Amino acid sequence: MASISKCKQTGGWKISWRDPDGRQRSKRFPAGTKKKDAEKFKNKVEGRVLQGLDGRDKRRDPLPAEEAIAAFCDCKAVENEPTAYVYECTLSRFLRWWSRGLTRKRYMSDMSASVIEDWYRSLLTEGLKQRTARQYAVRVKTLWSWCAGRSEFRDRCAVVESIQLPRAHKMAPKTAPTWAEMDRCIQAAADGAAYRQQGGVMDASAIERAAVIMRFTGLRISQVWNLEWEDFDLERRTLHVRPEFDRGRVGRRIPFSSHLLQYLKALGPAEGRLFRDGRQPEAKWINRCWRAAGVRAELSGWHAFRRGFETGLAGLHVNFYVLRKLVGHSMGVDDAYLDATGLKLEEAVERIPTIGEAKLSVIEFPSAR
Repeated sequence: MASISKCKQTGGWKISWRDPDGRQRSKRFPAGTKKKDAEKFKNKVEGRVLQGLDGRDKRRDPLPAEEAIAAFCDCKAVENEPTAYVYECTLSRFLRWWSRGLTRKRYMSDMSASVIEDWYRSLLTEGLKQRTARQYAVRVKTLWSWCAGRSEFRDRCAVVESIQLPRAHKMAPKTAPTWAEMDRCIQAAADGAAYRQQGGVMDASAIERAAVIMRFTGLRISQVWNLEWEDFDLERRTLHVRPEFDRGRVGRRIPFSSHLLQYLKALGPAEGRLFRDGRQPEAKWINRCWRAAGVRAELSGWHAFRRGFETGLAGLHVNFYVLRKLVGHSMGVDDAYLDATGLKLEEAVERIPTIGEAKLSVIEFPSAR
């Protein structure tokens, strides 16, 4: 049905066959091709002709990288909008690097492990920390694996390869701020410290408001920044963390302090979003407040409030399981047995001192997380 012969001119191999319509077809393999590879193609051609096909393996158009990124981010947005934004920023940065100096598009069929490894090394030369560069590279690998796993994209992108990246160095334990140090940062935010070096691009009180809520609840900045007034039950003093912003994707309700209740009531009309700007603020805004507050130099970022919340309550002798429930950390099998209504969560949050009440020497030891 199909024949294989040696090409005298090139030294390669030639496969000849007739399609079901009787037309003569052929394919040449260059010199250096092994005969077993040519025979493998010959057997494939014979199988396709038996199925009534012309014998040629029709390839689909390659998948443009920007099209793959758009589809991937749309899929991620359905699962978690903040996560989709993080992936979109990283993958757009990768595409700019990958397309540098080229006029043609980049396709997922061009993707390879060496491309990702080269980008990882490029990020390190730009000054990124090893852990951050590794996270960026893994996000690109996630995009590649996602495309290869989709039936509509599988034939249009390269086969996934394993990437070899050095293990990230273990980070030193983070330092948790005391209640008083958090209060100083909040006061600096209220004084406008975040806007002294450049003009503000969001609500002038937004930085202070987010810091206060994080101090009293221990939520992540992504959770705080997407809060709406309907998430607060002011009568029962409870806060609903919606599933789309909860790490466990199940949502939860936590009590909050009466001090925070008074603060919320003073903010004005309780409707709509707490923050007009939907995009999460960068760490630089709160870092300016930490520096202006004159606290320890190692304190930085939004997550410091979450560490300070958990460490501060631990120093006030709050039960371990109560702490885990308040901050939303998984407790493994204990989650299936512990009933949150049996834990004294309301009593724990009432131990949080009001802003300005704590002294600088309340507690100073690094958080375990």
